[in-house]
Amino acid sequence: SEEARTQVLVAPHIYFSQQLDNNWYFGMGINASYPLSVQWAPSDALSNIIQENNMLPLTINPNIAYKFQDIGLSIGAGVSYTYAFTSAEFLNPAYTRVEMDGGGFGYNLGFKWEATDFLTLAATYRSKVTLDLSGDAHIQGMGSIPYNQKPNLPAMYVVGIAYKPVKDWTIEVDVARTEFSSYKNFAGQKWENTWGYRFGAQYALNNNWDLRFGYAFEETPVPDAVVTADLPDGDNQTFS
Repeated sequence: SEEARTQVLVAPHIYFSQQLDNNWYFGMGINASYPLSVQWAPSDALSNIIQENNMLPLTINPNIAYKFQDIGLSIGAGVSYTYAFTSAEFLNPAYTRVEMDGGGFGYNLGFKWEATDFLTLAATYRSKVTLDLSGDAHIQGMGSIPYNQKPNLPAMYVVGIAYKPVKDWTIEVDVARTEFSSYKNFAGQKWENTWGYRFGAQYALNNNWDLRFGYAFEETPVPDAVVTADLPDGDNQTFS
């Protein structure tokens, strides 16, 4: 029985939107999607297999949307570019540190329907992104050799409902399906598709400021049969 070092991963994001005319809107999102990190203490037995494994992606996502004002229906689409830096340290059999970076393109589609003044329905699809990563493996006593991988960031489907029970308050519930089966670990073993459940609330403090908080629970995509030391993931909880 071993325990990885406790880590809190911060995933910041920033969004900007602008109404272009009566019907057209432009938006830009920048966010740290899918940050992953595992570290084992040198005293742990699993540190003989891998000491740490990190992936820190950054996604830039411009979007365009059109709103049918008379029926409250909006449709949108966007492209995304994800840049990622990855690093890993392991004994195989000599001490080795791998550093890679690179990126890949994806796209997203969405719609939103303001059914009533107090009820809104929405759905989003985000495509799989294949990262083309390249770099070097620094092997103790042997120098450096070129190293590359092409991991997949999974596609995601999300449906949500937002409800305004009283003035100034909005409550939202989302359900997400993530296709982690497109990802393979270092041993070439596939993960499983997962469900995620999200809750959020917003309070309109005044005409210019909103206060928001949220909670999400995501199932682990790693089946018990294929747990490895590089990413021994469990169920995830996110607070915002």
